[in-house]
Amino acid sequence: MSTITIRTIFLIFTGLFLLAVDGNAQQGYFRDTAIKDGQDFNFHIFSHGHEDRVSTRINRLIQLEELYSLAKPPYSSRMFGQSKANDGSIYGGKTSIEAKVYSNNGRVLSMGFIESSSGATTHYWHKYYTFNSGNGDRIELRDLFTRDGYESFFKFVLNVRFSKYRREVRKKIEPQFQESYLETSGCFRNDNLRDFYVRKGTIIIDGDSCLSKNQKFDGLKMEVTIGSKSFKKYLNAYGRVVFGFSSSDISKFRSRELPQLFEGAVNGVHKFVMVLNPDWGDDYWGMYAYLKYGEGIALRGSISKNELKLTEYMLSPTTVDGPLGEIRKTQEMGTVSGRLTAQTFEGIWSDKEKAKQLPFYASVR
Repeated sequence: MSTITIRTIFLIFTGLFLLAVDGNAQQGYFRDTAIKDGQDFNFHIFSHGHEDRVSTRINRLIQLEELYSLAKPPYSSRMFGQSKANDGSIYGGKTSIEAKVYSNNGRVLSMGFIESSSGATTHYWHKYYTFNSGNGDRIELRDLFTRDGYESFFKFVLNVRFSKYRREVRKKIEPQFQESYLETSGCFRNDNLRDFYVRKGTIIIDGDSCLSKNQKFDGLKMEVTIGSKSFKKYLNAYGRVVFGFSSSDISKFRSRELPQLFEGAVNGVHKFVMVLNPDWGDDYWGMYAYLKYGEGIALRGSISKNELKLTEYMLSPTTVDGPLGEIRKTQEMGTVSGRLTAQTFEGIWSDKEKAKQLPFYASVR
């Protein structure tokens, strides 16, 4: 056998061996390891050599938001347990999580999820996250544009979305139903453009959340792709770095829009991480977990007179039989109340009986 043939066989064998050992890891700025549970659940764990501070922030935010808990190594399908739990609500527990990474470079990590849950009825949705690769902040589109530039960008995107949606409806929906479908486009006017991702210098905006459950199965393509030529003039300094028009250090730019990852402690001792989301009106919801335990504690409440008051909810450790299977009902626990700014949340934690009250402080670091 010739030397060339032996070398070729060796290289092929070596390549196949490495693929088998590392087949669930993808290369990029962040090392990306996929964790799966059957065909319906997959999630991503990110790392970056010894500089793990940023990837840890990213991991903790998406884990709290999507898994309702903090995953701990060695990572396995057990990490999906809390998100799958049926809490007895109308939508129950998650029945699928499909994760996809769109950008993984030294400027941004951009990814999305296609998900479903099922209880009394089934719910389907998409969710997206774009992070600053230099510091781990979650990026909103408003962060990347000047104030006037964002308004101009929004109007441009609105026209693109209207035009594409009308074409999709005319093409795929029976004439007698088209008028009612076109009413859905009114959702675009009030969209916060949170459902976006970045890929190869473009911004892709997804309108799936504007569709009713039945409309989601009509094959309507709800994504629009906006090339950088259309929005370059509206960008601020941060946006110019994200899209490669400037070489400034991206870690110097911080995001002010919620949700972000807060890190803090109760009574200066019990360390936790928290994600807070503004909802309709003055309402807020979120999730936090103590680093020692990892189990997510849901938060729901509202802000009044500059004070944010949130009630804690935890899944019961025991299950009860329900008409659709086992149920882990949520239990109301303590409260967290205090003053929230863009970067800090400081106040008092109280137990359910209000017999114990402890100070807490958390910040975006």
